[in-house]
Amino acid sequence: MAPLDSHSESDLRSTDELIELLLSKNSAFESDEEWVLIGRLQQRLPQTLDRIQILRESGLECARDLAVIVLGQNLVREKHQAHRLTQVLIEMLWSETSLRVIESITHALGHLRDPMASDPLVELSRHRDPAIRWAAVSSLCGRDESRCIEALIVCSSDLDRDVRNWATFGLGSMVDVDTEALCQALVARLEDADDEIREEAIVGLARRGDVRVIVPFKSELDRRGIGILRDSPLMQEAAEAIVNPSIIKRGKEWAPLLIRLAQLGIPGQWEGYFV
Repeated sequence: MAPLDSHSESDLRSTDELIELLLSKNSAFESDEEWVLIGRLQQRLPQTLDRIQILRESGLECARDLAVIVLGQNLVREKHQAHRLTQVLIEMLWSETSLRVIESITHALGHLRDPMASDPLVELSRHRDPAIRWAAVSSLCGRDESRCIEALIVCSSDLDRDVRNWATFGLGSMVDVDTEALCQALVARLEDADDEIREEAIVGLARRGDVRVIVPFKSELDRRGIGILRDSPLMQEAAEAIVNPSIIKRGKEWAPLLIRLAQLGIPGQWEGYFV
């Protein structure tokens, strides 16, 4: 998706013209050109809210989808009436039958970041469609309410790779919650067949100073070599978390991993601590 450009305010086309142009394409709104137009509609939202809301009642799937995307305001920093529009989207959600529009509503609820959306998002995380579960998980990331954490824990073992990956990322890096249930979910992902998911779990456990990361992390280093620290930002992040003195001083069991990291060029402020 393209960022808003500097010519947005100088676009002289009317809101109706922009809407008609977008709907005439009858697409899934994936091109940069379409996102530029959508961004311009989002910028005009305070003045055109009534016009956009009319699209919600349309019999055309693409019209309802466009309304939802504009109301979600993902391309503007300051959200217009986030609480009210969250209510509108939730009401729309319960009567919508199109999977495409439901997925867009799920993303829009995440963009608006209103606490009222937490319960619907938790419900959507159990949806039969993996694209909607993925949208729900990405929208739940960063919400630290217990029900949201519990939903991410469940989704961290989802059969769909993208759902599982984002749930693991959400648990490991997007919240500071440190419970045994959360950490146990991350430990389970240390055995995942997907490299990125294992690395997300390693980051999450390293951030929390959980000793259960020591052996799996060292095994990854031994198996994949120094290139893993060069090529994987996730493993670099985990290594930087581990050499933090506040984690090191939790126990000498960290010594083998710290020594291995030092051999691979990741020094820490721990020299002289293990003697």
